[in-house]
Amino acid sequence: MSVKQGNQGGQPSPPATDIPVPVLMYHSVSDAPANSTRALSVSPGMFAAQLRYLRSQGFTGLTFGELCERRRSGQPLPARAIVLTFDDGYADFIEEALPIMIEHGFPATLFVTTGWLRDAASHAAGRPLDRMLSWDQLAELSSAGVEIAAVAESACDPFGVPRLTIRRSTSLAAFARVANQQRVRLHYAPAHALTTGYAVVRRTRSGLRTLRNDVSSSATMVGGFR
Repeated sequence: MSVKQGNQGGQPSPPATDIPVPVLMYHSVSDAPANSTRALSVSPGMFAAQLRYLRSQGFTGLTFGELCERRRSGQPLPARAIVLTFDDGYADFIEEALPIMIEHGFPATLFVTTGWLRDAASHAAGRPLDRMLSWDQLAELSSAGVEIAAVAESACDPFGVPRLTIRRSTSLAAFARVANQQRVRLHYAPAHALTTGYAVVRRTRSGLRTLRNDVSSSATMVGGFR
């Protein structure tokens, strides 16, 4: 599946560094999340409604790596670019979120807590908050075009743009304001900074190969659903 990108109306696009781009942060997409993740979850129905809204308003999805590469190189951005990110690597990403994103033509970047993966084994760290993805599922997601990086790497953003957390309590009207960057500061405090960008995704590719050789090098960075 290809996501159409580019400006509309034949007008030159402003430099990529001059266009503010909303970067949305999701966690769990589930009708029945664990109590520990419920506040930061959204239902599949609401997630689908949010993506329908974005599509109806002419938004074009980019992966986090694509945004950072364009900002770094100065390549033009689509007139209404937006980035969807997911933190931690909950199992409902592949069960619920992925089919909805494919249906509506939006890519995503998944920031994985590798120590929480279902089969982390000797690399396990801490106690996961809910059911988690496995390494084999990460490979499956990568083949579907999901860009994968590590949560541990998402420490600072050279472009100074916060990720905006979408929560269970986020109404569709509030979501629209966030997507259009209206009164964002009044509704959301930045939960995390963006990662250091495209180079982080590339570094994570090497780390994933070290931890599990069965995740191919091409699995870590794919620029959108195809």
